[in-house]
Amino acid sequence: MHRILMVLGLSLLMISPSWARWKLDKKNFNQSVQQKESTLPLRGVGVKTLFMMRLFVAALYLDPQVKAQDALNDVPKHLEVKFFTTIPGSEFAKFTIKTMKNNTTKSEFKQIADRFKLMEELFPSIKNGDVFSLTYKPGAGTVFTLNGVERGVVPGADFGKAIFATWLGARPIDNILKRQVLGLSK
Repeated sequence: MHRILMVLGLSLLMISPSWARWKLDKKNFNQSVQQKESTLPLRGVGVKTLFMMRLFVAALYLDPQVKAQDALNDVPKHLEVKFFTTIPGSEFAKFTIKTMKNNTTKSEFKQIADRFKLMEELFPSIKNGDVFSLTYKPGAGTVFTLNGVERGVVPGADFGKAIFATWLGARPIDNILKRQVLGLSK
């Protein structure tokens, strides 16, 4: 019995991350989101899994004129995440700050550090079924929303670039997820 469990465990570890991804359907998300000045169409949908368990599904909304490599520029964008797990707000914030640090230079990180306290206050504790979104609005900042209720705004294009880099930057939380939400892979 011990040998069977060991083989099963090793098999799970060897599963290709791309094979473990769930088939995604863009119909599970709105086809566009409205911002004051513009309508942002759905760019792509991606899923994050761990040992074949779905943790969340994310959708990125971005102007079709914006190339994937320019998604972190000072342009309107919206990221919507549907969760299938529970995450304490403090852990969510700590992980995000760590990933922001991995995607910024030392001076960029230092420049935005004064806004981390506000960000930590805006990060909710997540429950299964919650929908969390980030909306970057040039000139206004990054809007944090939970289940359709706005929680607040963190100002600055520099902060917006850094927080969206956790999803779309050079060292995102998941490279396959990044490609999926940018519409670069299915």
